[in-house]
Amino acid sequence: MNIIFRSWLYSFLYAVGDQLIKRHNPCQIQKDAAGVVRCLDKEKDSSLCCTSCNFLGPDGCTTECLSCKLHLCYMTEKADPKVPVLLYDILYEMRTIAWKYDLAGIRMSKKMIFDLLRPKMRFRKAMAKTKKGLEEVLENAMVRNRGMS
Repeated sequence: MNIIFRSWLYSFLYAVGDQLIKRHNPCQIQKDAAGVVRCLDKEKDSSLCCTSCNFLGPDGCTTECLSCKLHLCYMTEKADPKVPVLLYDILYEMRTIAWKYDLAGIRMSKKMIFDLLRPKMRFRKAMAKTKKGLEEVLENAMVRNRGMS
């Protein structure tokens, strides 16, 4: 799969995940009276799971991080009856796609993911060429051996 399609897929999965999280707000993220962004459910720890993330700014996330849009912490998964179970299933399927195409990394921006992905893709391409080259060498050797028999 080429890098352009992967980039599109990353952005698509991110946009869908972002809309799902915003629509259902399973973490109940809001600004408190002091203007601090936090999870306001009284039964949960009010600090966000991303509190120590380098990409967290005063108004929330400052980058496009796919993993953050496709994962819910264990506190939300303990079941908020207001959050549809289907949301968890959809996010799970989207995570599966992201991992399959090497698009997910914990607290990693899209740029960081693709900086890591490019060398992997070059290596895979080189391996495919090497494999094709080896197959051709073997084929030629077999043809020569048939001619000698």
